Amino acid sequence: MTVTMTASGAQLLLLALCVYRGWGLQSPPRVHLSFKELMDTRAARPFSFTFNTSDYRILHMDQDQGRLYLGSREYLVALDMHNVNKEPLIIHWPASAKRKGECQMTGKGRQGECANFVRLIEPWNRTHLYTCGTGGVPTHLHLHQQGLEGRGLPV
Repeated sequence: MTVTMTASGAQLLLLALCVYRGWGLQSPPRVHLSFKELMDTRAARPFSFTFNTSDYRILHMDQDQGRLYLGSREYLVALDMHNVNKEPLIIHWPASAKRKGECQMTGKGRQGECANFVRLIEPWNRTHLYTCGTGGVPTHLHLHQQGLEGRGLPV
């Protein structure tokens, strides 16, 4: 037995198939709130630390250790992924006075460009992190214990 189909029948079948397939692919509706609306719900609070830092661009999530590592201006921060309200573990990692001086001699420094900006956080092994910062100007490397007891171990 052979089945023949006209061009209009094939188009109709293709259209029906597309509608059927596309019906379940619609994403669920999303909620859009402005920052003020979000704060008004009292279900969220701004993320801030007691120390003055900025430039939270570098993030590394370590699911095995249950930590979210954050690289910022002069700080390396470890947050507990299971309880973000818990006090974070913090390492203050400023640029050395020598590097800051060298950087300022190039005409920088008025806008804070001579700070150490953490730019890389990678696991070295199960107990250490490999981190890189600008160090004021040149790339500066450190190896930190993942426990982050407050001391970095220079390589």
